[in-house]
Amino acid sequence: MYHSISDNYYDDPMKLFTINPNEFESHIKLLNEMREYEFLDLSKIERLKNFDNYYISITFDDGFSNVLDIAAPILCNAGIPFTVFVVKDYILNNKKNYLTEIELKELSKIKNVTIGSHGASHLRLAKLSDKEINNELFYSKTYIEDLIGKPVELISYPHGSFDYRAINVAESLGYKFGFTSNPTVNKNMNKPLELNRSVILSHDNKKILNQKIKGSWDWQSLFNWNFYN
Repeated sequence: MYHSISDNYYDDPMKLFTINPNEFESHIKLLNEMREYEFLDLSKIERLKNFDNYYISITFDDGFSNVLDIAAPILCNAGIPFTVFVVKDYILNNKKNYLTEIELKELSKIKNVTIGSHGASHLRLAKLSDKEINNELFYSKTYIEDLIGKPVELISYPHGSFDYRAINVAESLGYKFGFTSNPTVNKNMNKPLELNRSVILSHDNKKILNQKIKGSWDWQSLFNWNFYN
């Protein structure tokens, strides 16, 4: 799970979630050299019945414009599929440094790019009422679908915050897969709306990236944490 690929720390006061473009390119080079893994296009994840092979999927949360300008050319040149989870209000309100409607349409037309929802206004779902959860997931989904002309079946829970109510609402609205911020390797598809992801941070060099991919940073499995908020 990436966020922003840039030399500037937009909306990142702690300077945690912004990857330098050169460092990102080195990450992609490393991933391409890992022949034991297969890149998974999340638009095709429904075809998976189990995880007999090792898969890697690259995702971006929030929908920064630099995903189109910087990350996309690097990934497309490497032939790697990726998914971008966008926030409805950021796009609709033309929030600075985030994808515009025109840019999102352009991004959605790139081969092997999948667009998913990251909520309507990037609120912590587990802190909301049932009605608010429904609004966050419904209006984001319908807005993005109308804009790009494609179904939106993937949800990334904002701030990694979700609970059983959010899962139930997501399923009722037609989301088929949900992505958390729980840093654990997925070993099966038993809970398709609670899939784990490892966040890649600004200080993560190739060594740390390699460790995360191989499960060395899977704190949830080590301590059996409950990530429901």
